[in-house]
Amino acid sequence: MHSIPESRAERVFQKRVTPDVMKIKKFINLLAILLFGIVVYFEVTSPRIYPVHFPTINCTLSEINIQTGKGRYSKYLFFIRTDRRTYATPLSEALDAPVADSQRPSDGWRSVGQFSPPKIRYSPHYSFHSALSQARRVGYFFAVLDLSAEEKAQIAKDILRAWQKQQGDYGAKEIIQKLSDKSDLEK
Repeated sequence: MHSIPESRAERVFQKRVTPDVMKIKKFINLLAILLFGIVVYFEVTSPRIYPVHFPTINCTLSEINIQTGKGRYSKYLFFIRTDRRTYATPLSEALDAPVADSQRPSDGWRSVGQFSPPKIRYSPHYSFHSALSQARRVGYFFAVLDLSAEEKAQIAKDILRAWQKQQGDYGAKEIIQKLSDKSDLEK
């Protein structure tokens, strides 16, 4: 019996299969490089003011309600919210807003900051980035200045109105600066 040696049969088989397999491997490698390039491109060129929440694989998200002045802290792990706490700020306290409220995003909640674990270095800059800091600073002025409850409520309403009108935290800077000037005069 005369048969084809195995090595020759393997070579014939490889010649038939190898070009197709190689094309598929090249396509997969090209696709991976292309996807990597797209991710790098958007990371380098995208602005740091994000209108939506970016991936919540493992992060904490701080928010402020521009209608009530309350703050909210959320913790995410693998896209699942593991913790959410709503708390009063000096603005919501001045308005006597209840802490418990609706969890719908359309109720005035705006992102303040999103923080990732160490060494990930992911912290986008939102348009309400300093809103919670402004609320704490107003609380300091409420404690330092001799203001009535009505004056505090009016200041809180003005700050919330400025945030709503400007759709960012920069609208309240003028009001806070006036409070700062007033506190300097009373010293």
